Amino acid sequence: MQAEVQQFVAAATAVQMPQSAEHRQQATEFLQGLRRHAQGHLLGFAVLDSEAAAGNFSAQVQALQLARDCILSNYTALGCDQVNQLAQKLVAKAADPDTNTVVKKQMVQVVSVSIKRSWLDMQDDHRGQWIAYYTTLASTGEEKASTFGIAAIKSLIEEFGPLRSAMTMPENFHDKCMTTFEQGGHLRSCWNVAAAIIQSCTSCSSATRVVFESADLLRSILAWRFTTPEIRVMQRSSGSEEIKFFYPGANWADTVLPLMPAVCNICLECKEHPKAWALFNLAVAMAGIRGKIFTAAGSQQHHIALVYSLASQLLLYSTQYFAQPSMDDDSSSMGVAAYTAAELCLRVSERVKLSMLFSVQPVHATLERLVSATSSLANCCFGAQGSLVCETLDFMVNLWVEIGTSIIEGEDSELASISNLTPMMCQVFQGYMQGAINRSAILVAEWNEDKEAHEDHTFVDEQLNWIAVLGRAGGELALKMLYSSIVANTSRFEECVRSSPDLSSLEAQVIQEQMYWLVKIALNVVTDDDECCGELPTGLSNVNGDTLSTICTCAFSMGQTVANAVGARSLHAVSPTLLTAVADFQRRVIITYAGGSYSIASLQASFGETACQNEISAAEWSISLAKVCNGDQEICVPAMKLLEACLSRAKLPAEALERLCGIVQPFWLEWTSQQIFTIDGRVLRSLARAV
Repeated sequence: MQAEVQQFVAAATAVQMPQSAEHRQQATEFLQGLRRHAQGHLLGFAVLDSEAAAGNFSAQVQALQLARDCILSNYTALGCDQVNQLAQKLVAKAADPDTNTVVKKQMVQVVSVSIKRSWLDMQDDHRGQWIAYYTTLASTGEEKASTFGIAAIKSLIEEFGPLRSAMTMPENFHDKCMTTFEQGGHLRSCWNVAAAIIQSCTSCSSATRVVFESADLLRSILAWRFTTPEIRVMQRSSGSEEIKFFYPGANWADTVLPLMPAVCNICLECKEHPKAWALFNLAVAMAGIRGKIFTAAGSQQHHIALVYSLASQLLLYSTQYFAQPSMDDDSSSMGVAAYTAAELCLRVSERVKLSMLFSVQPVHATLERLVSATSSLANCCFGAQGSLVCETLDFMVNLWVEIGTSIIEGEDSELASISNLTPMMCQVFQGYMQGAINRSAILVAEWNEDKEAHEDHTFVDEQLNWIAVLGRAGGELALKMLYSSIVANTSRFEECVRSSPDLSSLEAQVIQEQMYWLVKIALNVVTDDDECCGELPTGLSNVNGDTLSTICTCAFSMGQTVANAVGARSLHAVSPTLLTAVADFQRRVIITYAGGSYSIASLQASFGETACQNEISAAEWSISLAKVCNGDQEICVPAMKLLEACLSRAKLPAEALERLCGIVQPFWLEWTSQQIFTIDGRVLRSLARAV
């Protein structure tokens, strides 16, 4: 067989380093042909034992692939005992510390495949011997042996579990292997040895490679398709559908749940370690556990309290990171810790009734710290994108938006009864609002350096729906806070108008950008962009009507402020995005509130059935805007949409309609006669509909 070994090694070398494409093709065909031979596995083992393949890792990997394929294809002829003998011989080679790492991993994978192929033909004690051999290696305390044992167990879990390799075997074969592996107690034995390693590690200094490998193994076990799935009925448009969720059952309670305190402790101890992500991933996987495993009274509440305590401590550790969003967060231990904390919270909130989070006293206190962290994160990172810190913010905001939606829509009566929940939502909302104000200076500076990036708000616009939920859930306090910010910013803008001839100073640009975001936030919080004339948006029915009326009518006073700023100046002295945002704010206030019947006097006076001053004011403003924009469609389109909204309002009093027509008719005749051939089609259609 020596000649065949030499020929095999030469072919493997040719595949790796061919003299030509034809040379590689011939070598590949030769190696593939060997896999059809009944005794191909013997050649594979002979290559592994030969001096010719020593140091030739390509030849060794090819030999292992040959052995695996021949064992699988010739299993019936070889039989269970011979396949196990081959696997034992191979695992002995893999356990040798001098074996190359890549080759070792391939050997372990071939052994796992061989064990699984013969699993159903093995005696129970023989199966147990394999597991005992691996777990004994993992428990030795010697790093190399323990690491190998854990790696071998993980390979078995992956092969027997849902992430199995292709073996050309029927599905019921895989299912039987998986079921007997779990029910025979082997899965629990694998868990126990890895859990013991985690529990024995009490500080970062004692966290060796085997600790992180054990964490990865435990996470793989939690992804197992356990034999007692939780079945939930999901309602679809086509009908109901049963969905299976696979979690450890009640018989795992005494095995899995006691590990959580140790996992939380080692996560905090090793939070700055380069491999801490393995521990964090395990914590996230354990946070997502639900179902029948929580049989003991208070066990789920205790589990949730541990998860949220870990999340809050990781976020507190990362607080200094929040203030430095420009750092290389994808490799930062603080960035990874913050992201993990957010994912921990989201995993729990997805799996329990939200009111339960607040019913567990330690969690309630932790949530208050998480509110502060989320607010700080939104404050520092508003508008940033493409980084780990942004994903962290997304996760955290998703949690508060979910809670806010439940408050607004009344989905959870227990949640709505919690007294200090509204201030929590208001604090997160304030963080977002302050973040928009703070980031404006950064954005303006970036635009001045890169004109192509000027006023690109696409990404942040996606966050405005979240802000609307947070603001409405924040109630009266959030709206008052928003109104105060608008008034303060408008006053600063008016001062700039008086002191700056052309509004070109950096301060003037920043103030306009801040006004833009406050307007965008306001219009998303207090209005709806659909035809709901005269109806209060969802979530605002419990807000004081005077506060609501004040913040809505400021849309029209802001219009006058901006009109004064344009005045004798060039139109382009004022930010076009600010002009269009104010026009859109006025349009949406009219669509949402105008023509309603309100019990609150202030709302009735401003937007009731007979009130029309706001529409008249907005129509005059939109026409004056269109006259000075010289056909600029960026401004004309929203101006004409506003005009259309003013004229199409239901139940508009005849006197008001006559006055509006008197304003519009001369503008229509003058403007279209001059620009009918150059006017943008969208503008013309809106104007025609208005007339």
